[in-house]
Parts: sequence; structure tokens; C-alpha cells
Amino acid sequence: MNSCRSCFAMGLEKVSAIIEGNPNYNLVLGERLNRPEYKVIRGENGRVSSDRALIFIQKRLRRASVEVFDIKGNDRKSEIIAYGVSENNRKEFKFISGLLSRNGFESKLLNIRDLDSFAMPFWFSANKLLKAEVNESLQAFILSRDDVSVGLLHQVVNYSVSFFSALETLRRLKSKLFVAANDHSPGAVAFFVVAKLLGLPTLYSQHAEVTKRFPKNDFDFSIFRNSASKIIYSELSRGRLNSSICLPRTDNTILPDEVILRRDELRRAGTNVVVIYPSGIVALESLSALIEKLKGNDLVGKISIKPHPGMRNIDSVSCLGVEIVNAIPDFPHVAICGNSSVAIELLSKGCLVFQYYELDGIKNDYYGFQSEGLTYKISLEECGRKFWCEVDCPSFIPNLANYLPELKSSDNLLESSREKLFFYQLMQMSNCSGISCADALKEYQLFRGIFFLKESFLYSHNIKWLEEYNDYWTVSTLNTYFDDRIAELSEAYRIVNVKRCWSVLHFWLISKKIEWTGYFPHINLLSELLQFALDHNKCEKTKIWLEKKIFDLIMRYGDVDILDQFLAKASSFSIRRASINRKVAYLRFITKKSAQSSALADFFNPDDDSSLSSLERLKLEVQADWGRETPQNYKQIESRYLKALPELSVEYEKYVIKVFDQFGDRARYIDVAKDNSQADNFLSLIKENLIKGRGFSFIRLSDGEGYIFREFSDFFKKEDAKNRERHWWGQHIPDAISTGLVSSGISAVKQADILGVPTIYRFLRDSENSKKTLVGTIQGRGLLSVLAGVKKIDNGKTLYTDDKTNLAIFNQLEVVRQLGRLANKVVIVSSGDPEVLKRKIGGDIECIVVNIPTHHKTINNEKYIRSELALPYVYQEISLTLKRVVCKGDLVLVGAGVAGKSFVNIAKRSSAVGLDMGSAMDEFLEAGIHSLY
Repeated sequence: MNSCRSCFAMGLEKVSAIIEGNPNYNLVLGERLNRPEYKVIRGENGRVSSDRALIFIQKRLRRASVEVFDIKGNDRKSEIIAYGVSENNRKEFKFISGLLSRNGFESKLLNIRDLDSFAMPFWFSANKLLKAEVNESLQAFILSRDDVSVGLLHQVVNYSVSFFSALETLRRLKSKLFVAANDHSPGAVAFFVVAKLLGLPTLYSQHAEVTKRFPKNDFDFSIFRNSASKIIYSELSRGRLNSSICLPRTDNTILPDEVILRRDELRRAGTNVVVIYPSGIVALESLSALIEKLKGNDLVGKISIKPHPGMRNIDSVSCLGVEIVNAIPDFPHVAICGNSSVAIELLSKGCLVFQYYELDGIKNDYYGFQSEGLTYKISLEECGRKFWCEVDCPSFIPNLANYLPELKSSDNLLESSREKLFFYQLMQMSNCSGISCADALKEYQLFRGIFFLKESFLYSHNIKWLEEYNDYWTVSTLNTYFDDRIAELSEAYRIVNVKRCWSVLHFWLISKKIEWTGYFPHINLLSELLQFALDHNKCEKTKIWLEKKIFDLIMRYGDVDILDQFLAKASSFSIRRASINRKVAYLRFITKKSAQSSALADFFNPDDDSSLSSLERLKLEVQADWGRETPQNYKQIESRYLKALPELSVEYEKYVIKVFDQFGDRARYIDVAKDNSQADNFLSLIKENLIKGRGFSFIRLSDGEGYIFREFSDFFKKEDAKNRERHWWGQHIPDAISTGLVSSGISAVKQADILGVPTIYRFLRDSENSKKTLVGTIQGRGLLSVLAGVKKIDNGKTLYTDDKTNLAIFNQLEVVRQLGRLANKVVIVSSGDPEVLKRKIGGDIECIVVNIPTHHKTINNEKYIRSELALPYVYQEISLTLKRVVCKGDLVLVGAGVAGKSFVNIAKRSSAVGLDMGSAMDEFLEAGIHSLY
């Protein structure tokens, strides 16, 4: 165990590092150093001799009162404790709590500063031996210097008192881990060194950028803000860092091209918004001069000031005649700051960042951002002209990636993949959990191989590394990656070798490449995969999964012969024992190939299967058109559904039936897929509006559109929304853009003439015998989120149909062509190949294609157009294009997901007919990405 003297000395070095490394540190403390007691002991040079300093400290300690934090009840048992005062510290603690939860740990973090406290006289605290050790350490520290600054003297007193506060507080606890978000402030340092003294493992969460003037890192575990900070701390600690990781403080992935595009737009702009970001120490005269110069620049639009959270003289800033903002604006802008770490956050938003060093008294380029090519130095004279146009935008992305772990790069991806392993090791060392790190280490190695080593990992025929893994563990881990929509999987699909399958990993990647991206497999590849599945004999669970997956692939791309071969030879799979959804797919397959498949009927005939439940028979009748008792309308199906799954009746009646009761007879097109008269009436309504040149819109709302309505109910969770963003766009998008998408989507839904909403047909499709709740999956929560939202914004006039009406009616090309011939022209909004789409519509119909960025799953599909930016970043520009292109009497066909709802609405407002085509557009392209079940 560390001695009291050595721990106290360690803290003194930490507190003094920044003070003695910054000649202007006294400015940080400001008025606190103008006390009479400091004026008395100052020398002519403004400093205090070491003898006087030591006597002053000892006297202050004898008169000091020690603040002891009162830990009561359950708080006394808190496994993880922290110490932090500032807003930034508290943000880090919230960040740590989120990480713990995300990695499966229920331990709560308790900030000591949130507790009540009582005062204890200094002479009563600790014991004489400890005080003697502290006094010896103080003497050695102070007397090793000829004199000290008043700022250092002030902070040494604060640190010394806080040290005894920490001793009295922490000795009462039974905690297992101490967390700090500051490594140089007296209070945080004092509690850290006492935690070390008491043998507690320590975790540091870095709250701001650092320089080489910071103290070395002695924490057992550290979460740095970025790799640039890690390099600095490593140098300060002479390469002897303990376990550490760099993690982003936001869920949003930032694309390099997005940052470059935003900066270029600012650089080319005629006028710009300018926001000034003073640091905690602000030179008011310089700030005032800067503002006056900017006000005199006619090319500067609005001027605002975003004060530093620690600014004390904010009143003196608020009288400078510009707006004071409380948060960083979400939009890219021109930013002017002094020496402030806020520059990195501004760069992440695509801002052009200029540093006006006269704003504070800190050494120029204190953090090194300018020398790294991330920011630009600016003078007062330059602020009077179009200064943002005078800078170039060099290739600074590699340097920026060192400061922004959320910026997409291979190094940042690899680092973030260690998160689970890092926390497992942390919690194991601190005895907060008895879990093993072995699985986390395996997962990291697999992740590193697939997403970082890539070709060298996947193409290697040396498969010894696979022997370390259980095949089913590999399958389960990869399935988790897929369910979580890890964006980097698309790159693995692209590079995987499809000429040969030699492992379960390769089988998984190839099968996902086929069913997810639309890759069309040659019959030889299907045969290769089939043989691999049949030959596998290492693990029964893996064998079952392999044979189920090959069945799915055959349903999608196989023929009768290969299906017959598989069913005859499969040892684990049987269509009689298969899930009901696979039975439905099988019956559809043999019906479609009825002339060739008479022998296949012998493998499964529902009429001969007495084990089928009432739900399963209902699904076969409705989804596979099997049997004579097929219900005629959705209400009859609902009745049988609720009898088959009584456990769901309460939820279904509350969240579904009540919504349709509100719609009444306006839900008149629910059965368009089964009822020809409904389909005809639906089409007639569209034709009438086309002929008369009236604005009209049909919008679909399926499970994904739960994203739009997440504020209307509690069904669709924040992580559900993030999952959908990764699914659609391969990244998280900024809140401001998401808010805009949601707002325009809701507006479009409110103005729609017909809405396609989730009905019994979708709930039936998603149900099996084991289903106990409608909210158990992200899809189910999305469906209920849609219905809850539509119920609240229903205007009493909108008509309703099934959300799959697009596939029931508009996937028939001749129907679309008939509508096109009635229109002035056809406008297609899609990421599909424009030439293919025009050919599908027909040469006799005028057709314009407005291309949009494609869905993340189709970025490697040759039938779609790739784009550097995801759709949310450009949907407003596309909206402007549509407003120019669409005219009265046009037919506008939209296949653009959530963002496409606003495009359909633009068509209606332009007196055109807008139809939300959804996946029917993909079927036009024969893209192979349709849902199998």
C-alpha cells in the first residue's frame, strides 16, 4: 500500500504541474488572489518566499475547517464513487454511467459532491502520525523552491485541506472504484490520491483537451477524449500508462466528407454567421474590439457570443451589444475563439475555427490546434474583411481523427471496439463483478479481424485462429453485430471471397451478402454453400443454424432441384419441424413453381399436419393462400388472431383496435391485397386526381416510421432510433438534422390523403406461437409507435389502407404505366439506376429521375447510385430540386424511406400526385433485397 507521505506528494506534483507550467495562471484565479493576507506576504516580484509560504500554509491548516461528506444509508454501500464539481465533470460522470449500462453493469455512480456535509476542525481530523507525514511532504515540496506564486500557494492550501476531507470521507465508505474527471484541480486530486492510499482502483475520464504542461497519468484506468491526448499522457508518463482507451462522447459517427463539405460551403459563402467563444479568462477590451470590428464588416451576418461555462464576469459580456447564446449552435458557422478546447467540438460540427489569441492571456496555440492545421490564426485587421474565404482547406482529416474519436477512421473503429473488454477488465479488477474477460477478449479479436485486418484476415486460408472459437459463438456474435446494424459490416460483405466457403465465418458473411445486399449467387455458389452446411459436423447448434440459413437462400434464389437435394440430405432441418414463417415461404415456393414441384409437396402438406396450431393455420391461410377457409376481411382475421393468441388481446385491443375504431369507415382500403374492388377504388381515386390536376399524396407508415413518432409515445426508444439510423444510413445523425426530418415527416403525414398503416396483416406476419407481447422487438415497438402517433394527429378526414399497399398494387409495372400515361410527366425520386428506372416506366412516357443517396444496405449494389453523404444531409437540397421540377398534373413516385415522406408532400403541394412506393421501387430494379417472410 502507498504511504501517506508519498500519496500526498503525488498530489502536490499534480496540482502544481499546470500552475507552474502556465505563467499566467494567476489570472485564472482572479479576485481570489487579491485577499489582504496574500498582499502582506508578497515580495516585490509578486511571489512569496518559500519560508513565508510554508509558515502561511501551516497557519492556515491549523485554523482550517475540514468538510466531511455525510454518507448515509444505501449510499455507504455504493460500489463506484466519484468526485467532481464543475458541469464538465458531471457530464463525464453521466457519460461513465451510460457506458456502464451499455456494457451490462448495473452499478450506480455516486458523486460525493452531491451529498450533505458537515464541518470538522482540522485539529480533530486524522491522526498525528498522518499529519506529521503530510507536514514533512509539504516542507519538502515548498522548500525545494526559492519562492512560489500566490496562485500555487492558494491551491496548495486548498489541496491540503481537501486531502483531509478525503481521508475523513473515504474511510467511511465500502466502495470498490473511484472515478475522477479532473487530474489537476485540488479537490479532485486530493480525493484521487486518498483513494490510492486506501487501495481503491481509480478511473480517470478526461473532460477537456490537455497539453504537455499537464501532470503525468497515475490512474489505474483512463478514458481519454482522443488519441492525441493519449499520446501526450504517454509522453508525460514516460510511456508507462496503465490500461486506457479513447472513446467518443457522442453516439454520432462523423464522416470525413461531411466535415469537408460543410467547411467548403462556409468558405465559399458570401456572408456568414460568426460566433465568438471566449475562454474562462477573457480580455474584455480585446473582446470588445473584436466585436466592433466584426460589426463594421458588412459581410458578417449575425454575431453571437457563447460564454465559457466557467466565465465569472458574464454581465460585462452581455452589455457588448450582441446576442448571448447558452449552447453551441447546431449548424456549421464561422467560430472565433481564444485558447479553448471548444475548438475540437466546433470542428466536429463542420465549423471553420479561427483563433484570436488576444482574447485571453494564455500562450499562443496553447493546445497546438493551429500547428496541427486544424484552426487558423486571425488578427483584428483580418476580421474586417471576408476572412473565411482567405483560408484553404488542406487535408487535415488524419490530424482531426486524432482529436475526434467519433470521426470515421480505421484506427478510431479499432479503438472503440475495445470498449467492452476495457470495462470488463475494469470491473473485474475493482471486484465490482465476478465476470470473466475471456469472451470480451475473443470478441475484440474477432472484431479486429473482420473490421480492421479485413482482407488479410478473411482471405487467409490458414484457419488456425478459428480453432480458438466455438463456431456457434461466432455465429451468435455476428448475429448480434447484424441486429445492432454495425455499419462496418457492409465493407466485410464487399470484400468477402464468394468463390469458396471454408469456414462458418465465411458462410455467415456470404449468406448475409446475398440476402442483405442483393448479391445474386451463381448456382455454383449455392451448391458450395449447401455442401458446406451438409458437411459441417463440429457443433450441433451451428449445424442447425447452417441448414436453416441454406434453406432461406434456396427460397430466395434456388430452384426445385437444389431444394429437393437439400431436403433429402439435411440431417438437422425438416420443413415439418421448421418455423411457421419458413413453412409459409415453402408453400409460396412450391405454389410459384407448381409445374415442377409435385414431389416437394410430399415433404410438407398442411392438411396432413395435425400439430399445427390455430395461429399457424391462420398464417398459412392468409400468407400462403392455403386452405378453403381464407377470411375475407381484416376484422375476421383479427378475431381469429386474438383467439389464437389470447395473451396479446389486451395489448392489441388497446394499441391497435382502438386506433382503428377512431378511423371508422375511413379505414376503407385495408384489404386491397385481397379485395379487388378496394384495389380498383384506390386506383380510381389516384387516377381522378391525376386527371383533374389536384394535389394528392399516399404515404406509407411501417415499423421504421416509428422513428418519426417517437415523441408521441414511449414505445420507440432512443436506442431503437439509433439502430434505425445505422440501418438506413450507416451512421448516427446529428440531433438537429434528425429533428428536421421528424418535423417534415409529421407535417407530410398530417397532410396526406391516404395513409398506409400497420394492420393485422403485419402483426400476423410477425407473430409465432411463442409471442407474448407486441413490444418485444424493435419492429413491434415501431409499429405501435406509428399507430400511437397517427391516432394523435388524425384529422378526421384521412383515409387508411394497409402499409403494404405499395406491394399489393404498385409493384405491378403495368399499373404504374397506366397512371404514368394519365400524368403530365413522371418524376421518380430514387437511388436506383436512372436508366433502368426510365426503361421500366416505358419510352412513351416522359420521365425524370431525381437521384438520392442510397440506403446503407445497397451501397455495394450495382443497381443503385452511391453518394458521399447520407440522405439526411442532403434531403433539403433534394426538396428544393423537386420544387423546381414537379408541376401540376405530374405523377411523383418516391422510394426514399423516412425522408421520402416530405418529398411526397412536396408533390401534393405542387398539385401533383405523390405516391410512397417504398420497396416496390426495389422490385422494379429487381434488386433482390425483398423481405423473404
